[in-house]
Parts: sequence; C-alpha cells; structure tokens
Amino acid sequence: MTRVREHRSDEAICQSLRAASLLIENAAFEMARHDNAKEVSRLILTAAELDRMVTEMEHEE
Repeated sequence: MTRVREHRSDEAICQSLRAASLLIENAAFEMARHDNAKEVSRLILTAAELDRMVTEMEHEE
C-alpha cells in the first residue's frame, strides 16, 4: 500500500486493482482445497474482471 500511495492517482488505482486481483486469486486457490467449486469460480471470475479493468485503464492513457 505504501508503494501505491507514492504514485499518481491512475497508477495507484491500477496497482491497487492488480493487488486486489492477486489476493482474490490466491484466496480462490486456497479455497479450492476445501470449498464449493461455484464459490471458487466466482472468485476467479472476479479476479479476471479486475485484471480486465486494469488493462482497459492502461489503454486509455
């Protein structure tokens, strides 16, 4: 989070979204060991959506 705060707004947003995506993806893989596949799939799709948002934001610049 410290590194995120050091960047200008757009960069901070992209870095925050990337970090959130990685955390969600990691949680999904951990959950895959024990939890419902439906929940894991939802998390993976959420992480993919965040990645897509970052890609779109980077192309707008």
